[in-house]
Amino acid sequence: MRVVHSNQVELHGMERTFTAEQITAMMLSKLRSIAEAEAGQRIVDAVLSVPTWFTDAQRRAMHDSAVIAGLNVLAVVNDITASAISWGMPKLDLPEDENTPLKVVFVDMGHSNMSCAAVSFTKKGMNVLGTACERNLGGRDIDNVLLDHFIEQANVRTDMIFCIVLLLNMMIFSRPLVRRQQQIFS
Repeated sequence: MRVVHSNQVELHGMERTFTAEQITAMMLSKLRSIAEAEAGQRIVDAVLSVPTWFTDAQRRAMHDSAVIAGLNVLAVVNDITASAISWGMPKLDLPEDENTPLKVVFVDMGHSNMSCAAVSFTKKGMNVLGTACERNLGGRDIDNVLLDHFIEQANVRTDMIFCIVLLLNMMIFSRPLVRRQQQIFS
């Protein structure tokens, strides 16, 4: 198999073109088979977690990918909401009274974005009070600030220069991979 273009592969001498949904479905199928092997049972239902900034079209594309993979999609939720659900579900000490809920802010600092959700919890359930996402602030920005700081502070020491070169190489090689993934899903 050889990749011809971003969504074309050559397999056994024939070129095939895949949509982003088909490629994602292949990935979901593989993840499903791994999960089934680990669980020792068939998995049919799925809840998909997507970035907060995904558009309706991107959410539908993820939903379609899961259907192509043979999954029954129960819901498509924001990733930050999924974090809130996983934190709140096992809690046994939540307030009974809906007038005095436990209010928690969840922050997800990703590589290239940051999202937050304010959620209130009671024994009866949870309520998402609001979400926000900044697509242009993330871990890479913190990496860049740290890198700039260390470059300024560096006395021409071999070990410091080695660390800086290593950080630069990591950043340079990871950016094209992130850009390619963003292109596939947009």
